Order: sequence, then C-alpha cells, then structure tokens
Amino acid sequence: MWRLLRERNFFLFWSGQGFSEVGTWINFVGLNAYLYHVHNSGRLLALFLIFRLLPAILFGTIGGVLADRYDRRKIMILCDLVRCVLVLFFLFAHDLATFFVLGFLLSSLDKIFGAALGAYLPNLVEKERLMEANGLRRMTSSVVTVIGPALAGLIIGFMGYEAVFIVDSGSFLVSVLTLLLLRPASPQASPAGKSPGILKDLRGAYLFMAGKSALLVLSLVRMVDALGSGAYNTILPVFAKTFSFSMGSFYGFLIAAWGLGCFAGSLMAGRIKADEIRRRRMFLSAVSLMAIGMLGCFTSSGWLAALLYIGIGGIGDGISSVIYLSVIMEESPEEMRGRIFGTMNAFLHLAVGLGMLLSSFVIGSLPVGRIAAAGSLLIIVGGLAAWQRMARKGMV
Repeated sequence: MWRLLRERNFFLFWSGQGFSEVGTWINFVGLNAYLYHVHNSGRLLALFLIFRLLPAILFGTIGGVLADRYDRRKIMILCDLVRCVLVLFFLFAHDLATFFVLGFLLSSLDKIFGAALGAYLPNLVEKERLMEANGLRRMTSSVVTVIGPALAGLIIGFMGYEAVFIVDSGSFLVSVLTLLLLRPASPQASPAGKSPGILKDLRGAYLFMAGKSALLVLSLVRMVDALGSGAYNTILPVFAKTFSFSMGSFYGFLIAAWGLGCFAGSLMAGRIKADEIRRRRMFLSAVSLMAIGMLGCFTSSGWLAALLYIGIGGIGDGISSVIYLSVIMEESPEEMRGRIFGTMNAFLHLAVGLGMLLSSFVIGSLPVGRIAAAGSLLIIVGGLAAWQRMARKGMV
C-alpha cells in the first residue's frame, strides 16, 4: 500500500488533498465557533449547520453532471480558487445574512469538488490499486479528523478567529498547486455529441445503478448506514456529558477514538486482496460491526469502555467506506462516473441530515442508549436483509 506514495501523481494528489482537508476542518471548527462568538446563539449555530447540509442534495448531483461533461481536474482547480477567495470574506462578515450566504456557497463548491474528485481518482491510479488508494485516503481523513480540530483550537487560542480563515485559504492554494502538477495516467473520456440535458444525464446514471443489482443493494445499505450515523452524530455530544470529564474534552476523546478506529479499518481494507463476493461479505459485515460498536459505546457506563467501543465502530466504518468507494470507482463507466458519485453523495448527505433531524425530535424524551439502539438495529437489519437478498442471487 505505502509504495503507492512513491508514485508522483498519487503523492501529489494525496498530499494536496490532505492539506486541503486539514484546512477544511480548521475552517469548520473555527467558523462555527466564530458564528457563536459573534451572535451568541446555540440555536442559530444548529440552524447554520443544517443549512450547510442543503447544498449536498442539489449540488452533489449537479457536480456529478459537470464532472462528466468537463475536465475534472479543471473543475477541482476552479472550485479551489473560488473557495480560496470566498473564505476570506468571513474576515469582514458580521451580519447573519453574510454568514449564511458564504456558508451556502462554500458548501455548494465543496460538493461539486467532491464529485469531480471521486470521479477523477481512477484516472490517476490503476483499477487494481484503487483499494490501496482509497485506503490511504481514508486513513489520511481519519488522522485529519483528529488533528484538524486540535489545530483549529490552537490557532483560535493563539492567533484569533481571523487566522483560521487565512490558513484555510492557504490550504486551497496548496491543493491548486498539486493539481496543476498532475499528469493523469489515463485520459478522461469526452462526452459524445450534444449533451441531452441534466435530467436525462441523471436518468442515465439511475438506469445504470438499477441495472447493477449488487451495487444498488450495497448503496442502499450505505444509505441506511448514513441514516443511523446521522442519529449518532446528534446524540454523541449529549452522551459525552454523562461522564465526569468536561463535555468538550471527552467529546474530543470520543472523536479521536473514532478517528483511530477508522485509521485501523482503512489500513486493513487497503491491504485486502479479495474477489467481488468476498468484498461484498466484508462490506456487509463491517457495516454491522460499526453499528454494534456504536451501540456498545452509547450503552457503556464507563468512559474506557465507551472509547473502546467507538473505536471498534470506527474500524467497521473504515473498512466499509474503503470497500464501497472502490467498488463504485471500479464498476462505474468512465463517462458517467461523476454523475454516479455526485448522486450517491447527495443521497448519503440527505440520509445523514434525515437521521439528525429525526433524532433531534426525540433526544429530550428518550435516553441516548435507546436512540442509538434504534439506529443500530436499523443498520443491522438492513445489512442482514441485503445479505439474504444477495445470497439468493449468488452474489455473496
């Protein structure tokens, strides 16, 4: 796996996106803290977070269409350059409308960039090495999940909120530089003839997914996983308050333990050499492992057990994420890979948002353990149903 970092193209891509992810986390933590600092409203902050999820539903699909019609590398460069400038406007933002407009625009560009990035990676790496590449990317994201928020706290503490936006802007420039230096191993397919329109483009992607039974079932399981994960995200800060640590510190420890688990799971998945059937089995097993780990975490009475169980949940998520990304990249045709990535990202974000919304309605009336049990049961039952359906067709 590590030998992949010796290849010029992948190393440039990996390092540039790693820097960019650090900047994104610094911005996420710093911007939320800055909004609360300026307006002093927890409810407003929650509304802002939900508002930033909205572009995922629309611009994930649009980004996928653009990624199939135009040069994916140029789309990513343009998105980075615009984000580099936009994030600096927060230095002058004080009124609420400006916060929401800038947040919406940045989130929209994030989703367009993400669709192009997911569709572009197979142009850099050979098909048989995609599991390794996605394993390394997921491992990096896990480390950044721990490092990014910590750096944001240090930057805010020593240099102030303004430095957060300057650092994030700089991370986009690093990404642009590495993207400019890339030389793709395989060319991107050019769209043939006149474009039929966005709706017909998306219909083509839906018809392709409908005709790929195994891929469709795995995607549905991934969506159920995202629905449960949305509930986990909502109740995790509340659960952290049940321990004698200060809420912020133990919440941070839980996130760190999750990140370490994801790192370990991604490392394992990146080393897997298995056929399609074994990978499907491993994906479904890993999804259930994640649900069991999270249930164990939320029903733990001791802090050490909670950290151990959430780490186990992270292992399951790391394995399932790497396998799912690799399967999508391998099975999607070059000419519609962007639409498939963008559409799936939109549905996954929608599922996460729905899980957060549903859990928020009951968080005051039900114990977090019961909410977690409902989410985990949904995921496990969904995984078992998928296994049974695929077993009848000889796909697992």
